[in-house]
Amino acid sequence: YRRTWGTEAGDWEHIVSVNISRLRKHLGLNEGSAFEISCTQNKDYILRKTRFT
Repeated sequence: YRRTWGTEAGDWEHIVSVNISRLRKHLGLNEGSAFEISCTQNKDYILRKTRFT
């Protein structure tokens, strides 16, 4: 799941917190799944599903 946002970091955090359940549903993640969000130098935000081992 990849999308470019034209927002500042604070706005991005707000977007994620507001839409966290929508993201989980869209990505097929249950409540036990974890994911991380990173930003590239080109301001592309990448959301990765995290697997605990």
